[in-house]
Amino acid sequence: MHTHRGMNSHAFPPLPLPLSRRRNDTSPAAGTSMAGRLGKDEDDLLLYARAGVFAVADGVGSTEGACVASTSAMHALARSVVERRRRSLARRARAAVSDARAALAANQQFPGMATTLAFLLVEGDRAVACHLGDSRIYRLRDGHLDQLTEDHTLATELIRAGYAVPPRARSVLSRCLRGRANDEASYLLLQVEPDDRFLLTTDGVTGVVPDVMLERYLGATDPNAAVDAILGHVHRAQGMDDATAVVVDPGRLRSELAPDTQKVRQIPHPTEAA
Repeated sequence: MHTHRGMNSHAFPPLPLPLSRRRNDTSPAAGTSMAGRLGKDEDDLLLYARAGVFAVADGVGSTEGACVASTSAMHALARSVVERRRRSLARRARAAVSDARAALAANQQFPGMATTLAFLLVEGDRAVACHLGDSRIYRLRDGHLDQLTEDHTLATELIRAGYAVPPRARSVLSRCLRGRANDEASYLLLQVEPDDRFLLTTDGVTGVVPDVMLERYLGATDPNAAVDAILGHVHRAQGMDDATAVVVDPGRLRSELAPDTQKVRQIPHPTEAA
C-alpha cells in the first residue's frame, strides 16, 4: 500500500523529463501528486492494489488542517476496506466513507477540517466509484473518455437549475467529506471490461487539462506513462493548484501483487527563481 504526502518547500528544481525512472512499467496502477505554486501539497492519494482500492483527496482550505484531512481520509479508507473485506462491495464502500468521516471527526486539533474524496473499489469484474466534492473519476473504454462523477459544487447545482454561474461560485463545494456533517457521498456500481482504464484526479488537473487531452493521454501504453503525460501537461501550463492523478487498469490487477509493482511518485512544482 502507498499513501502520499507532498513536501512543504518553497524552492523547487525543474520537473525532470522523463518524469521518472520506473522500476516496473507493467504495474496495474500508478499515481503522482504535484504541489501547486504555493509549494504546500494538500492533496493525497492511495494505491492499494491488494485490496483493490485507489483514491485521491484534496484538503479543503489553505491551512495545515487541509493536509491532515486528506491524509487522514486516505489512511482510514485503506484500513476500513481491509477490515471489512468479507462484506459486499457496496457495503465496503459505504463503510469506508463512514470510517473516513469518523477519522476526521476524531481529530481535536483541527475541528471542522474537510477534504474532497474520490475512490474506486475494484473486485473482479465489478467496481464501485464513490466521490464527495470536485475530485473526479473518469473511465476510458474503447478509446472514449467518460466522466463518471458529477462535481458536488454550487456551480453544478446552479447549471442544473438553469441559472448563470457567477465566477465566485465556481470553486464553492456543495458537498465534501467533513467530520461533523453528513454530506451524502455519490456511489456508482460499475461493470468492468477487461481493457477499461480509470483516472482519479483532483481539480488541479481537471481545471487545467481539457477532457480531449485527458482522453489522449490515457491512451498511453501503461498507467505510469499516462500519469506522466497528464502531470506533464499541468507542469507546462504552470497550474496554480495541487494536482494529483491516479490511473488504474483493473483488468491487470491480481489478487496477490508484489509491493514493488505498486508505484507512487511525488513531483514538486517549479517556481521562478528568487
